[in-house]
Amino acid sequence: MQEVTEQLTAKLFGERLRQMREAKGLSLREFASQIPLSHGALDRYELGKRLPSDDALQIIAKGLGEPFYKLQEILFECQALALLRSSGNLSSSSVDQVMRYIRFAREEDRKAKREREAG
Repeated sequence: MQEVTEQLTAKLFGERLRQMREAKGLSLREFASQIPLSHGALDRYELGKRLPSDDALQIIAKGLGEPFYKLQEILFECQALALLRSSGNLSSSSVDQVMRYIRFAREEDRKAKREREAG
């Protein structure tokens, strides 16, 4: 089951990564030429054949003009969603409900952090 979950995580994350790149108006080749990662590596990530390392994730985040934590959060969401879907014990509406809770909790955590920093 762990292998299935990892494969689904890679597929889900790859889809999100492609959407983010396309939202910036970049082709895969253009993006690869702007960052120190090969076209082949980016292609494998977007096709869901492999998950990027933390170093590669940092490079991708910088290339997209996004904070590293945002890509980490997306990866976490993909992992959670893959785990929930592969369990087979939850309906799709239950999975959606859990994911909404995860997003809500993450946003509340961000708000609390900003309040602490503001003093």
